Amino acid sequence: MLIGGLPPLESIARWPGAIGYVPQEVAMVNGTVRENVALGLPLPMIDDSRVWEALARAHLDDFLRENREGLDTVIGESGMRLSGDSVNVWELPERSIRDQNS
Repeated sequence: MLIGGLPPLESIARWPGAIGYVPQEVAMVNGTVRENVALGLPLPMIDDSRVWEALARAHLDDFLRENREGLDTVIGESGMRLSGDSVNVWELPERSIRDQNS
């Protein structure tokens, strides 16, 4: 396997932080969208504007603004209250907000 024509270790050395891993199974907790996107951050530290930005990058913001209770939507453990398509893209905003806090 090559990444940008280079072996993986060379690619990582050349473009540090530019390569990410998105697992097939997404970790979700029984909580709100806000809590899941900012997974691991204490509630007082969560900046809603950054959560919305992360959701927008994953194209989930319109879905939540129009059809749900916004960031307070309870998604359930393992995303049981979300459609399969929504669960599949859930890792994207979660990863994005974690990277912003690094």
